[in-house]
Amino acid sequence: MVLQFSVIPYLQDMDRRGIVMIMMFAYTMSMVNAQNRILPHLDGDMLKRALVDDYKPGFVELYTDARIKMYREIYNTSDSVECLYSGHKVYLPPFVSAPIQYLYNNENPNGINAEHIYPRSKGANEENGNAFSDLHNLAPSRIAVNSARSNFAFTEITDTETDLWFYRDQTQTNLENIPLDKLGKYAEADIIDSFFEGFFEPREEVKGDVARSIFYFYTMYQEEALEADPEFFENMREVLCQWHKMDPADSIEYQRNLLKAKYQQGKSNPFILDCSLANRLYCTDISSECVDLITAVNEPFRLQKPFKPKVRVIPNPNTGKFIMDITDTPPGPYHLKVFDVEGRLIYSMRERLDFYNTVNIWNNRPGIYFLHLVNEQSGKKYSGSFQITG
Repeated sequence: MVLQFSVIPYLQDMDRRGIVMIMMFAYTMSMVNAQNRILPHLDGDMLKRALVDDYKPGFVELYTDARIKMYREIYNTSDSVECLYSGHKVYLPPFVSAPIQYLYNNENPNGINAEHIYPRSKGANEENGNAFSDLHNLAPSRIAVNSARSNFAFTEITDTETDLWFYRDQTQTNLENIPLDKLGKYAEADIIDSFFEGFFEPREEVKGDVARSIFYFYTMYQEEALEADPEFFENMREVLCQWHKMDPADSIEYQRNLLKAKYQQGKSNPFILDCSLANRLYCTDISSECVDLITAVNEPFRLQKPFKPKVRVIPNPNTGKFIMDITDTPPGPYHLKVFDVEGRLIYSMRERLDFYNTVNIWNNRPGIYFLHLVNEQSGKKYSGSFQITG
């Protein structure tokens, strides 16, 4: 990897360990040229063609193999597979011989199957080759949620119009049964005509993930998408742009992006790597100024400024016991997860946090770790990184 900046002029101004941390963080999270923007001098059709040339895989796994990799590795945390839309988790024993069948559980509504985020009937079908099993368009889903989503377009659904609410393994039909502070954790379906016409809204914390998957598929397989339904993408484009802006990519989405690329000739979803691509192609009415995780990591070197993530760890490096500084985020109920560099969950905590919070994971081995913090009221996501020393 060639980093597009020089660190030598700044060694005297920054703590050496801090520079090493940032370099390792950038390497782990990107595995691509850590440039500020992808194809910065292109836009419109020229940009789209160049992205297809650079990022569309010529090889993808067979659908069965793709699902196995998705369940066993990409979306597997602590031997559990999580529904993208509703957060429902199903335990997957590490050595089970048939993970697809095990998670499917004889079509139990609380089983897990594979969801095509850009639907099969809208261009991601078997007849369209790689479009069918491209991992950047696949995610685990609770079977009941997948069925309710059908091939509906994504949108913001007015709560009073929602017919079905999904949270983990729960299905609700009455808004009055849902705590107001939990609304953002629910996926919603507005069913207009049985399961043939309607709209779908995922939980707040993954709306950006969904948008960037849709942008990827429509860019790489536009011919197939337009042939299946020429209006499907355009009808939800503005909403997807808002979701992309509201919910920027975090460290977990980056990690999954890299794992998917590993099985597709190293081809990542570029809309995760560079937040400006969606604005330059599909969201021209939204400000092109955005800060993605890779850009934020490079910013200290480009502008000679310290790296200031929303979540700071004090001290850093540490021995596993540290203060988590979230003074740049609002106090409230949070879900904290800590992952190692291989994407394994090593710590999870749910409680109300404000300003400075003590975390103790002293019994973990030395290495780089990533914080993933979700505000359970707003759905907003924040990330940070730290190092445990011996």
